Amino acid sequence: MSSLGASVETAADGAIGVAQFRQSSERYYDLVLMDVQMPNMNGYEATRQIRTLPRQDSSTIPIIAMTADAFAEDVEATRKTGMNSHLPKPFNLDSLRKKKSAGSYRVEEKKDSGQLIAQLTGIFP
Repeated sequence: MSSLGASVETAADGAIGVAQFRQSSERYYDLVLMDVQMPNMNGYEATRQIRTLPRQDSSTIPIIAMTADAFAEDVEATRKTGMNSHLPKPFNLDSLRKKKSAGSYRVEEKKDSGQLIAQLTGIFP
């Protein structure tokens, strides 16, 4: 994503990702790519915490689940947690573009055993 001009920030676990989101200014992030299986705090709990933060963008930021688990019950679990969409691993940018253009924004991605929080301004038309 960086090669396409995106500003990418990573977090080693869900607790760090939630802290980064909490400490950022409103609308700083355009999208959260959430790994479901992270140490200390998994992606489900991180999403629940982001969704309950007392700020306007916490309920509207697209959170996309990224996981190797692609069974119907796994997809449903991500939706019940408050994620907008689900992308199975391995992840590719074409899949993300298709989800975004279809109005579905849930994507999970694992990179360096962590969560990716991406600012994607200018990547998608």
